[in-house]
Amino acid sequence: MVTIMTSDNLAKALINVQKDLKPVPRTQENPFAGTKYASLDDIMAVLRPLLVENDLALVQDPVTKKEGDTVSIGINTVLIHSSGEQMSFGPLFMILEKGAKMNMAQSAGSVITYAKRYAISAIFGIVTDDDTDGVQPQVKAQQRSSKRSAQSKQPVSNEPLASKELQKKINDAATAICTLSNNRTNEYFKSVLLDAQKAGGYNNLKTATQAQANKAYEHLKAFYKQVRHNQGLDQATKQAEQQSQVHWGQQ
Repeated sequence: MVTIMTSDNLAKALINVQKDLKPVPRTQENPFAGTKYASLDDIMAVLRPLLVENDLALVQDPVTKKEGDTVSIGINTVLIHSSGEQMSFGPLFMILEKGAKMNMAQSAGSVITYAKRYAISAIFGIVTDDDTDGVQPQVKAQQRSSKRSAQSKQPVSNEPLASKELQKKINDAATAICTLSNNRTNEYFKSVLLDAQKAGGYNNLKTATQAQANKAYEHLKAFYKQVRHNQGLDQATKQAEQQSQVHWGQQ
């Protein structure tokens, strides 16, 4: 829902911001999907100078709501012009879930950061970009060529790469842990896979060796058993296990 308190000056300022706004470079890497994404810091580094230039202030405050046993955290976003005009958006709500490796305060902080990023991106129509802004095409081509050349000089392992079946087992195991922990957020899923990556000693599952992937898989099995132990195998845990349809952790 959008609430507007007079808008002539604010509307002009918002149009100017979107007119001058460049794609936000993605500086954060997702090693599992082989993609990059823009963090809240990335977005604000590009957006903040334009807000100042156009006499705009951005205010975001968290709110909560509870429906039964479900708690959600929302973000209200308000744009304020130096003339006093305001435009309010929201709130944008996301469900708060406690993970096995995060306490409630950490989970709340994560949800707030996600909601802030999504709200700002939606309001300003922000588009992220892998390339650095302002770099000429020929320079970009040289950078890509240099990167490929550097990669080609890296030592090549003779060990076989992880099989597709083992890669799927690792992803299924991470999904099972998220289900068992009652935390199905994308961020928690990534953190579980990141722990497995560190245990296996690889940078990308697609290029991991069979031995590295086996180490990661064994780590996830141990992690799964630890979560089951911590939860005491109560009724909620048993239901989560049935939903996950992965029972290797009991072997």
